[in-house]
Amino acid sequence: MCKLKFLPIAVIFLLMVSACNPTLTVAPSPTMPATQTSLPTQAEEATAPTLPTATSRAATVAPTIPSGTSLTTLNNIHMLDAQDGWAGTMDGQLLHTADGGRTWIDRTPTGYQHGEGFFLDALHAWLPVYLADANRFGLLYTADGGQSWVQYPYGPASGLHFANTMDGWAVTADVGAGNVYFSLYQSSDGGKIWMPIPAKPPSPEPGLPPGTIHLCNICNDAFHYDPLRMVIVYGDLGSMESGGAVRLEVSFDLGNTWQSQDLPLPQGETGALVAPNPPVFFADGQGILPVHLLKMGADGSYSEQKLVFYTTPDGGASWTQLPTLLDAVPPYESVQVDASGDVFIICGNNLCASHDVARTWQTLSSNLDFAPSENRSVSAIDFVNGATGWALVQGSEVSSLYHTTDGGLDWEPLSPLLLPSTPPAVTIDTGIPTPTVVPTPG
Repeated sequence: MCKLKFLPIAVIFLLMVSACNPTLTVAPSPTMPATQTSLPTQAEEATAPTLPTATSRAATVAPTIPSGTSLTTLNNIHMLDAQDGWAGTMDGQLLHTADGGRTWIDRTPTGYQHGEGFFLDALHAWLPVYLADANRFGLLYTADGGQSWVQYPYGPASGLHFANTMDGWAVTADVGAGNVYFSLYQSSDGGKIWMPIPAKPPSPEPGLPPGTIHLCNICNDAFHYDPLRMVIVYGDLGSMESGGAVRLEVSFDLGNTWQSQDLPLPQGETGALVAPNPPVFFADGQGILPVHLLKMGADGSYSEQKLVFYTTPDGGASWTQLPTLLDAVPPYESVQVDASGDVFIICGNNLCASHDVARTWQTLSSNLDFAPSENRSVSAIDFVNGATGWALVQGSEVSSLYHTTDGGLDWEPLSPLLLPSTPPAVTIDTGIPTPTVVPTPG
């Protein structure tokens, strides 16, 4: 699932590297006011044989219009199905919707600086928070859609992922001086206690804490962890010299053994610089690996920006290149994937879509302008299936939200409202025993 990003609290929130699993199923959360309808017409009654019959007419009441303020500060959005989702604002608010993004409720826990959260469904979510009094990171958890939160005393600073309400893992990243150091943790009690995962890197380095995976941040190295595998894909942007292949390493036993692979570049792209995204895996063992291919012009700018996909049928043990190359896809454009294998990405001035796990593609001509300008860009797209999606457009000072139900051909502008709400309650769980402290990067 693709991750929801909020305002960082320190350098450790710069990067979430654990690859998102596909879209999740959710339950509704009540946010919309009730709508009043017309009263039924009373039947004519005769009160006595000698009295006239009295008839009453129907009383019509106008539908209630939600009372709220215009919401123009969204800076990220993560929808879970056609109705329920979460979003963050430029001011660091955490919002929740239960009507497809038309109205939102503020679910920000008061008094905390929160990092990049994980949202399992409409009810269950986890937020890393900095606990200033203790000078460490803790975790906030909600089971009611953010109406209330529970504070846990320890937690990873970033990279959260939960398979269900109990089993989770985290990939934290310490970034600095062109390097990135990943550490892995797991929880089996819903995030109350976290233990280090004893992962081993391909090449152990003296002086690093056990379980640390050291990669090159400026190279655009990509890393993926889940309980079944670890994958490292190496980038070329540090040296700015082509490695001539997509170089990756895969481990299925926490790094005790690694399999190295060199995936051939597409024909005509042997001199391209490789800038990989982390791979995405599905429940049946299939997976896709998006790789950006870049070539430099004489003026130092990118003269070519393409995107190719590799696919695996066996959980990452083997990979083959898919035939289509997408053009005009900058390396900063993220790839959006849902549980059914629908893939979307902004390519040039259009939206590109695949409905067969990146094997074939369509370039969509729609009524939404995807072309970036000096003070306007489509900053995010978020699809929950092949038809239903949202696009967030950032202007110079405000944002706009759009909605599609036909796969991105037609977009409806929404006018999202922030509804009045009571600040969520936060309680501290004092019954958790002191666990092994999760080191904080930095």
